[in-house]
This record gives sequence, C-alpha cells and structure tokens, in this order.
Amino acid sequence: MNRCDRCNVDVKTSSNCPICGRYCGEEFTAREYPVYTKNRQISGFVIHVIFWALLAIAVTLTVCEILFMKKFHISLYFIVSMLAIDISVLLPIKNHWSFNGSISIVSIITCGLIVFIELYSKTFGWGVYYAIPFFVLAMTIYCLLTIIIKKYDKLDCLISLFILALISTALFVYNLVAKGVLWPSISVFFTSWGIIVTLFVLISKRTKKEIAKSFHV
Repeated sequence: MNRCDRCNVDVKTSSNCPICGRYCGEEFTAREYPVYTKNRQISGFVIHVIFWALLAIAVTLTVCEILFMKKFHISLYFIVSMLAIDISVLLPIKNHWSFNGSISIVSIITCGLIVFIELYSKTFGWGVYYAIPFFVLAMTIYCLLTIIIKKYDKLDCLISLFILALISTALFVYNLVAKGVLWPSISVFFTSWGIIVTLFVLISKRTKKEIAKSFHV
C-alpha cells in the first residue's frame, strides 16, 4: 500500500493519489535499469572477433584448396568444426545459456562431430566404440562434480544427465546390435543411469514436482 504524504491518505488501487494526482509509488533508482558492464561488452567483442576470424580462415582455406589442390577435403573438416564451435561454445556464451542448455548442446554437437569425422574419413568405429562413450562419461562426471562442489541446481543438472543417459543408451543399443566393442558403452550406460537414480532418490519432493512439470507429467 502506498501513501500520499501531501494529502495524508492511503493509496490502495493505483500508484497516484486520487486527490492531488501525485505519484506515490516507489522512487525509481539507477539500480532498476540494466547495467551493461565493460566485461560483458569485451566478451561480446571477443566472440565476434573469434567468429569472423574462423570464418575468414575457412573461406581462405576453401579457396586455396580448390584452386591449388583441385579438391575439397580438408576445408570441409574445418568448416564443420567451425560450425560446431560456433553452436556449442560461442552461441551459449553470447546468449548466456543455462548450465542445462550449454551441457546438452555441447554433448550433442560433439557426438555428431565425431560421427561426421568417422563417416567422412571412412574410419568408422573408433568414435562410436571409444571416443563418444568416454566423452559422455566425462560429461556425466563433470555434471556430478558440479552438483557436489558448486551445489548447483539439481533439477538443471538432472536434465543434462538425462540427455547424456539417452546418448549412452543409444550407444549401448547400437554396439549391442552391431556386435561392436561393448565395455565402454556398458560402463557409461550404467554410470549415467546409476547417477540419475541416486540423485532422484536424494532430491527433495519439491524438485521432483518441478521435474514432473518440466516433462508435463
């Protein structure tokens, strides 16, 4: 409830006094306006510099390879890698994505990049059997350590862990059907789902309700 000091009346329904029309709400201060610090401006400038530098290198490399080597091979690796860096690193930093969004997009883009390198270089196997499982395992452990050390939001981390667990499940099913190397995918499969079950048992009822709402359950 606001009060007009001039008319000595309480103002209940609006921010202006019904008698004199004087504004009786809280005074605006400089803190109510967004403050763009110099560090944020510098980080945005650095991100733009990195992006345009990578783009210039990609264009130069492509032109040189086509003109002098008459092929388009190495440049494609660099262009795809540049797009992966832009989407998974620069974009989350620029837009201040949450922990959940950053970890999820980094995991998906990195796994896709590894599969692309495997297929394009015709060396399929090392990524699906070893690189991706160990990468997913590392990201899973990182999420767990973030919860323990930094006491990060369990709900946010659980969503990231759930996405990593889905990737580990897909790897396990593929390697099982394709009769590939199973022990890396089995290890990350049981580790990721074991961590999720343990955290879900330990978290509060309120967090469980938030998880149910986020998945519309």
